[in-house]
Amino acid sequence: MPTFSDTSYLARICYIPFILVWMIVRTWQTNRWEPVSFLRLIRLEPRSLFTFAFLLALLVRFVHDIILYSIKINEGYLTEPIIIEKPESFWILKNLRLYNISHYLDSISLSFTITSLFISQIFWNYIMEQTSRKQQTGAWEYWTCLVLALLLLPIFPIIVYLFDALFENPKYKENVPRLSASGIALILCFIGGLRVHISIEKLLNLNTRPILQNSGKLKYFQDLNLWFNISLFIWSISYIIISIDGMLNLFNINF
Repeated sequence: MPTFSDTSYLARICYIPFILVWMIVRTWQTNRWEPVSFLRLIRLEPRSLFTFAFLLALLVRFVHDIILYSIKINEGYLTEPIIIEKPESFWILKNLRLYNISHYLDSISLSFTITSLFISQIFWNYIMEQTSRKQQTGAWEYWTCLVLALLLLPIFPIIVYLFDALFENPKYKENVPRLSASGIALILCFIGGLRVHISIEKLLNLNTRPILQNSGKLKYFQDLNLWFNISLFIWSISYIIISIDGMLNLFNINF
């Protein structure tokens, strides 16, 4: 069974809709649906790319959690000789199929999450260019992040498929994609986060008119980047620990 407790899925089932509603309301209030315009998406605008990737990550994660929580509720527990979660060998065929689908949904959600993180690097440059009226990135950096973001989309479902075909034990197809995604996120946390922080700091040291007019915004974005990367660091480390434990049972934290 999955390495998270049923309360993890139930918690996300509860708070993901609130995040989605908040995003919809804020998008309407600030940009009148501009970030979710398909024309802007086709033009590969950073705001639209990030918005769509993040929304899809949340939606797929929401469906994934509903499936797993329903499986746990439907299958229940064995009570003899002690109360334990019902092993997969006792599950009905329908739930086994749903469980297999959930692995792919998990990997797809991870794909969109990592894609949104790569696009966020472009988005930060876009924000700095808008506030400083100065180009912050070259074409090669833009296209490198964009190509990596798109190439990573199918990677995690492919990993699930390969480990499903090569190993009977589901712990590998469940945990290897998570470990890979959290490792990539941790690298982006340090490299991307530091790059953005240093870039904004350099802009703040300039005495040009656009910088002086938007210094408050730049400081806000700098703080936002800091807290974003702190959150990303915590998420990455947590997933790394849980994934390693899920494969090796070193820490006895998964039940």
